[in-house]
Amino acid sequence: METLAPDTEVRLAVSRCLRTLATSTDPDGTVAALQTLHLYLDDGAEGGVSSAQRAEFRRAHFTRTLQLLVSHMQADGPAGLTAAQRTQLWDGLFLKGPPEQALMVLMEAMGELR
Repeated sequence: METLAPDTEVRLAVSRCLRTLATSTDPDGTVAALQTLHLYLDDGAEGGVSSAQRAEFRRAHFTRTLQLLVSHMQADGPAGLTAAQRTQLWDGLFLKGPPEQALMVLMEAMGELR
């Protein structure tokens, strides 16, 4: 089987996760997708994610990921997540990634509330 370039692997994995987050009503699918996205932010993470893949995620996919999370947020938080899962997985994506990108996404979302 042919090995994909790191940026292609990241793009495919992130696309699968975002599709799951946008369409899934299954809490287990949502948790699995968020856990996969966390692998790209955790330095020294297990799971076979290289530093090049983590850098690619931060550079090209982090902002889009947060935008999707914010756009699909409900009044009571992310659908189907417990409070602990929400803190660890959902909030963790905002807190572990590049702060300037997270701030930009949150300010953009607040601006759309007008």
